Amino acid sequence: MGDTSFLTKGLFIAQLKGLLDRLGIRHDFDLLGHSWGGILDARFAAGHPPGLKNFILSDLPASTAL
Repeated sequence: MGDTSFLTKGLFIAQLKGLLDRLGIRHDFDLLGHSWGGILDARFAAGHPPGLKNFILSDLPASTAL
């Protein structure tokens, strides 16, 4: 499979921030995270990003380190 050490939660959070910026989404947005994406969603929301109005978590794993 090759080296996957660069695939970190921090990388995916940075990509989410970049996507929101690229799409011009800055105010009153909602975010849905499913499965492992829910873990990322929760970590992103914990940083209190401006503009995040609601976040929804769906079908998260029972346990994982944030």
